[in-house]
This record gives sequence, structure tokens and C-alpha cells, in this order.
Amino acid sequence: MNTFYLLRHGEVCVDKSKPASEWTLSYEGVRQVHELAKKGTFANVDLIYSSEEEKAFHTAQTIADSIGKEALKLSNFNELHRNTFVGNYESAIRKAFARINESSSDWEPCLSALHRFREGIEQMNMKYRNKKILIVSHGIVLTLYFAHLNREMNELFARWKKLNFLSYGVVKDSQVVKDIV
Repeated sequence: MNTFYLLRHGEVCVDKSKPASEWTLSYEGVRQVHELAKKGTFANVDLIYSSEEEKAFHTAQTIADSIGKEALKLSNFNELHRNTFVGNYESAIRKAFARINESSSDWEPCLSALHRFREGIEQMNMKYRNKKILIVSHGIVLTLYFAHLNREMNELFARWKKLNFLSYGVVKDSQVVKDIV
């Protein structure tokens, strides 16, 4: 089985005029990602994948460049689809987590995003064997995935609140080896 290192992207520059999927890393986020890459935390990974979103791909590409690997994109690892910016983001997140089967604030339902993310992991497990795979993704889908594996789906918002930029967890054989929070 593969070992997955699941990393949240670096700090973002919030631009209310654009959908969150188009936000980029902030200056501080870029600095932090370069610092992480220098540490060599992921120096032994065999493969690097990221969501298609720029903030995640920039994070993945910086790490890939530091270890001489290629960063690949896979849409399964994209964040929960959010077409609109909402004023009270935390309130919208809380609402989305409270009703995971429903679209909230014109967002993709959380269960749909979790299913998509899990399919991406399954694709990796079918394609590769005994690899160390870094996946750079996003706060909401990573919260959903780790809560699912830990059987803590009733604690989604609390878990999400604990999650920091560049936090990472480790999963092997569908078991959490290192929690992301």
C-alpha cells in the first residue's frame, strides 16, 4: 500500500473580487512554503500531486523543485467548489459542515467533495504500489477526509478551526498515522 502525506497549501491572499479557487499564495505563504521546502520534510516522497488550484499547485511545485520531482495536478484534490464569496466565511463553513448532504451558500455539498477526494486516493492506490505520495490540497476537503478516517464527522468545524496553513498528516492503508490537526 501507499503512504500518503496530505498537506494543506500555504497562506493565501484573499481577493474578494475572485472565487476562492482563483486565490494565490500571499507573500508570507510563498515564504513559508520555501522554508518548508528547505527543511526537507518531504524529501523522500516518490510522487507529488496537487489540486488544480494555483495556491495548492504553487505549494506542490515549490516542494517538487526542491527535491527534483515533478508536481502533477488532479482535480479530485480540488477544494470544495465555492462559486460565490460569502461575507462571514466561518459561518458559511459551519453551515456547510452542519448539512454535509446539501449545497450551502451555492457551494458543492461536503459529501460530494469527500467522495471526489476519496476517489482520487483510490486512483492513486490502483495506479501505484508502495509509494510515498505527497498530495497538496485544501482545508475543507482535508478536514473532511481526516474526520472520515478518524470517524469524527460530528466534529468537522472544530477540526477545521485547528487546521493551519501547511499542516500535514500521514495516511497508510486507510489508517491515520499522523493526524493533520
